[in-house]
Amino acid sequence: MDLGLTQIGRGNEQFKRAYLRAEKALKRGRTLPACAWAQVAADIAWHRHPGFLVSPPLESLLLDVARNLSSVSAGTSAYSRFQPDEGSTKRRVLHVVTKLYKTGGHTRTIERLINNWGESAVHGVVATYEGNSIPESLASSIAQTGGRFTSLANSGNLLRRAIILRQIATSWADLVILHQHGFDAVPVLAFGRDGGPPVVLFNHGDHAFWLGASIADVVVDFRLLGQKLSRDRRGVRKSQLLPLPLSGPKPKLSLKATPTGLGGTVTLLTVGAQYKYTAFGGYDFIETIVRILARNPKAILLAVGSRPDRRWTKASLSVGGRIKALGPRTDVEPYFASADLYLPSFPFGGVAALLEACLRGIPIVGMLNQDAPILCEADDPSFEGLHTHFSPVEFDRHVEELIADGNLRQRKGAETRDHVMSVHTGTGWRNQLDELRQSLPSEHEVKVPEPFDSPIDRSDAFLAGFDSVCWANYTLPTVIAKHLGKFPTQELPEASLEMIHGVPSLLAIPPNLALSSFLRLASGER
Repeated sequence: MDLGLTQIGRGNEQFKRAYLRAEKALKRGRTLPACAWAQVAADIAWHRHPGFLVSPPLESLLLDVARNLSSVSAGTSAYSRFQPDEGSTKRRVLHVVTKLYKTGGHTRTIERLINNWGESAVHGVVATYEGNSIPESLASSIAQTGGRFTSLANSGNLLRRAIILRQIATSWADLVILHQHGFDAVPVLAFGRDGGPPVVLFNHGDHAFWLGASIADVVVDFRLLGQKLSRDRRGVRKSQLLPLPLSGPKPKLSLKATPTGLGGTVTLLTVGAQYKYTAFGGYDFIETIVRILARNPKAILLAVGSRPDRRWTKASLSVGGRIKALGPRTDVEPYFASADLYLPSFPFGGVAALLEACLRGIPIVGMLNQDAPILCEADDPSFEGLHTHFSPVEFDRHVEELIADGNLRQRKGAETRDHVMSVHTGTGWRNQLDELRQSLPSEHEVKVPEPFDSPIDRSDAFLAGFDSVCWANYTLPTVIAKHLGKFPTQELPEASLEMIHGVPSLLAIPPNLALSSFLRLASGER
């Protein structure tokens, strides 16, 4: 708790330092650097929990810029790809992302939203930053609706990108759905004034700080705790629950695959980014699984997404090689096919892969994070009435019961699959989509959340402490370095000096050498 409170203070301090830079720049009429500093502030808060989930002053600053953005001619290829199709009566849905990924649930959620929407809409996707390429499966889903994709990566600075995005939405879209990263200011700048199509924000990062509460006509929450945080901690004006869309039942293959060549009788599977397994606050996935495998010599674990670093390798050696950290994989189907039991990552869970396992009838046992429930996925709407997650005291016993009993695995897997399918696929999911559609206003309206004091609780302290371990290199100087390209050339000296100021060892050497030394440090060079 003490570590977490200390880290909340540090995150808050760094956020305020960047925010005050943004405020100062805007007062001087330096609009672009103000927006760059705003992104630095948001990126710090996104990665290093500052004890709050929304900043009305930061949203207001960006809205001041948005209201005064002049609409210049957007004669770019990015804009020209979104000219309306004459004669089409289909609803046009524009999805806005910061970046697309080949792995993970973020990009797949967009793809499944498109696939599950029905034939009444054309879907377009705009990436505000990286991403001139697009995963093949998502490109196919877009093309089947008659839609299109473009990236604003080569469209100029933040303000220019916002203007183009606004013009695409105004001329092409009937509905905008935001999936952006928490720091991305481009959507706030684009949709920071009244008028145009309604804007929905898909709350995929519900545990963390993000920009956009002021421009969301509706926030779509995919789980119950996320919705509670939207209402209680963000001041969101309207929240609608919409479970993650899934692609329908996927029968588990009858012939058990063994992609690693291990012939274990019971295969445990976990899928998640490496940081989600970081030991913290008494929750240690690797230590727990070693303890379980030591007592169950016929069981093995496949860890997709985690690279075989020192901890994973040492753990595997301690149980005779029965743990395989396989790194990121674009095709996880063979590993789902081999799995007898699915174990979600902890202390930071991941819901997308968990639900994929459920669809295949694979039973699950999750660790209930009692210190920060928002970090585990036990509150998914489809789990109501099921026993899927357990306290640290109960966890081992439930895993070992399922390792020992194949019939129990089959029954539990089938029960969970039926619940997940009824909520995340087919008519059940589309009914909730219809409720979302009916809740939309006819026109977009901006509203800044009212400032409010949100008391720091146990979850805040846990999240801040966890962030400080996972994202130790995310400090104000390194975040400035990350966003340095967003600053206009004439502002680089000031931004660089602020960056160097955060590294005391560089203050004693000439500024030009300090800057080059810092950039090497930030890029990981030695």
